[in-house]
Amino acid sequence: MPRISLASAHIDLDSLRSDEALRFQARRQADACALSRVELQVDDGPWQEAALRTPLSDLTWVVWRYEWPFDDGKHTFRVRCYEGNGTLQIASPSPVEPSGATGLYSRTEMF
Repeated sequence: MPRISLASAHIDLDSLRSDEALRFQARRQADACALSRVELQVDDGPWQEAALRTPLSDLTWVVWRYEWPFDDGKHTFRVRCYEGNGTLQIASPSPVEPSGATGLYSRTEMF
């Protein structure tokens, strides 16, 4: 069963920042399974769907984007992905070996 890799669903918080919005532009490798959706959560708020760019094939990186209304302070961002068939990324963390890493990518930043 394909797994969505923890390391491949990351976010770049340094990409594009303004006083009004923080624009996430990232990529995610779907390995041997298509990717149907990416969601981002800020702090403990609701999951918000990111916009996906159409990939060149099922085996290429999927570029996604989310614009977050900028807010000063400390914030935690989490990312989760869905496979092409709608299967949600495995949230519980596990090591790379023997079957591939799992878990949600999370990053905390102070603005």
